[in-house]
Amino acid sequence: MNVAIYVRVSTQEQKLHGISVGAQEATCRSWVEEQGHHLVNVYNDAGLSARARYSKRRAMLQLLDDVKAEKIDLVIFTKLDRWFRNVADYYEVQAILEAHNVKWRAIQEDYETETASGRFKVNIMLAVAQDEADRTSERIKAAADYKRTKGEAVGRPALGYKIENKHWVIDPETHDGVAAFFETYLRTLSIREAMLTASEYGIIHNQTHALRVLRNPTYMGDAFGVPCPAYITKEQYMTIRRQAEKRTRTNRSGRVFIFTGLLRCGCCGGAMTSASMRKAGHEIKYYHCQNHAQYLDRCPSGAYANEAKIEQYLRENLSSILADYKIHSESGSVKQKKKSASAIRGKLERLRELYIDGEIDRSTYDTKSAPLKQELENAETPAPPSAALEIPDDWLKAYDALTDEYKKVFWRKVLRRIVIKKDQPPLIEF
Repeated sequence: MNVAIYVRVSTQEQKLHGISVGAQEATCRSWVEEQGHHLVNVYNDAGLSARARYSKRRAMLQLLDDVKAEKIDLVIFTKLDRWFRNVADYYEVQAILEAHNVKWRAIQEDYETETASGRFKVNIMLAVAQDEADRTSERIKAAADYKRTKGEAVGRPALGYKIENKHWVIDPETHDGVAAFFETYLRTLSIREAMLTASEYGIIHNQTHALRVLRNPTYMGDAFGVPCPAYITKEQYMTIRRQAEKRTRTNRSGRVFIFTGLLRCGCCGGAMTSASMRKAGHEIKYYHCQNHAQYLDRCPSGAYANEAKIEQYLRENLSSILADYKIHSESGSVKQKKKSASAIRGKLERLRELYIDGEIDRSTYDTKSAPLKQELENAETPAPPSAALEIPDDWLKAYDALTDEYKKVFWRKVLRRIVIKKDQPPLIEF
């Protein structure tokens, strides 16, 4: 019989109970040898919780691929909780195993799925295991919350930090690289340029890691609710988040489209995609509604914009548009923020009354109030001044000297979006 061994342990289980994948694998290998079966492979999901979706477990997915390829007759593991603690996921995987006539066995426990009573027993034990996992998660969360109230470090330190005496401190070995990474990104708004700078210091070699660093609030001095040394200000962090909303993929043709990520269709609100064509020997850069191009039912009319015409419109009208914006921006934004903060306070007060009256428990109150408190903090925090307000009157002279790459950076810093509607001037938003 062709047998697969599956082993798994979460980092927390290893720390608390010493359940190692090595011990699991050794036990399973001995069983395979004693039974005289053929070992196909060992599938190791070390460091992952049994509550994690099976679609997030790489070894589990590889095992299922081999099941579908008819390479496996039996899957073994030491105990049922090594396999699953999530009832819904268990049934999804079980359906795949049954479709290919593959059985499983917990070699240190008495479980089987061939009879009704056996399946009933498995269901009961999975429910118990899931409840135990939930309780463990609650205990870990409570311990982490207690550490936060004492200002102690919680979680793994981010790049550029280390933990000393239970507190987050700057790591001198990576500090210069992280600082240069943020400085370069804020200056160029280019992830690639920031990565190249960081790589000179031996850190951040891929875009996934770079995006994770940029989006991590720890770097503005908030390590999971615990104050820590900051690399950037809160205003800089909000600038980075706004830029992330505009982010689009690099154009593979090598052409630079100076309004990439800024244009929105006035019909459906969708993003507009850049493209180019040659006409009468000249290259024309333009933008069109992606929804209209791919799904006519989502955007029946769509929008189209010529890059040169948009640029010319901004050259001629930006100063007057800015003048109106400066007059109305402060009073309008302050009123909106006050209105938003008032509404959030009302929600928090109603939630507090439900808790006091005993209609919800403390856990539910904490869960529902946490995002509202964050929203209230954001609403009460003054928005950083738009870069548009800092544009000098003679901006055109400096703008005309820029390359297309730097024009792109300029517009991304100044504008939030440009809304394009048919037969109407572009709507400029800061």
